[in-house]
Amino acid sequence: MKRRIVIVGKSGSGKDYARKLFVVLGANYPPPFTTRPPRDGEVMGVDYHFIPVETFKQIEENDQWYVSDEFNGWNYGITKEQFNTDQSIFIMPPAAVSRMTPADRVMTNVVYIDVSSDIRKSRMLERQGNADSIDRRLEADEKDFKSFQDYDLCILDPKFSQSLIEIIYNKTFN
Repeated sequence: MKRRIVIVGKSGSGKDYARKLFVVLGANYPPPFTTRPPRDGEVMGVDYHFIPVETFKQIEENDQWYVSDEFNGWNYGITKEQFNTDQSIFIMPPAAVSRMTPADRVMTNVVYIDVSSDIRKSRMLERQGNADSIDRRLEADEKDFKSFQDYDLCILDPKFSQSLIEIIYNKTFN
């Protein structure tokens, strides 16, 4: 039995949708921290902990981050305490997965959601409508995921079902 699931995927792949399905099944979702402002519909303490840069740096100085990254000028992080919570679900970029300790990697089921760029771009346009920003995110994702292969399961179907998430959940935690 594993301790956690880490979802990895490019922008617009369905990571948040999958995360919410895992939570409905009983997975813990300790919201990560970020220095970016909330997007429409995001709730403090549910989707993220939105914190000032100074607070982010203080957590770093206290060596409390398990992983932290910068993406598009914003900081994101998961604390060591959060990461060590059993039956938890996290969303991470490939670089964060590569920095997991070997012992933690063995206890983690990494699920990669790999959806075509056309579908992802369409989803992002529906969410935010800014094509220029979206094109930059798509380009950044291509670099970040160029050689990513450290996953246990890859979901290719952009319309993955709750039943697939249930199978992953049960095989990971039961």
